[in-house]
Amino acid sequence: MKSPPLIEIIRQRLQIEDFEARIALMPLFQAETDRRILHMLRENLEEEAIIMKDVPGWKVGESVFNTTRWVPPLLGELYGLRPLEEAVFANHGFMMYT
Repeated sequence: MKSPPLIEIIRQRLQIEDFEARIALMPLFQAETDRRILHMLRENLEEEAIIMKDVPGWKVGESVFNTTRWVPPLLGELYGLRPLEEAVFANHGFMMYT
């Protein structure tokens, strides 16, 4: 049986190195995403406190879920009080029409 050419071996090793780099960086990317989400949730709670200050019995930040576990917020929760363009960008990414 013929051994693979040297170029193929080098390509495979570079591909493995690329995958390993991505795996190593995933916790960093996840931490940055979590940090951004928590910052947005804090801003939303401040805005909710301002909007709902005149409603008797309203508890700011009270969970609508019957659990004590962390439930990842939906896009509507994160971007409900933000400009429409920001929500569209979060949903669809960068879109530019010329």
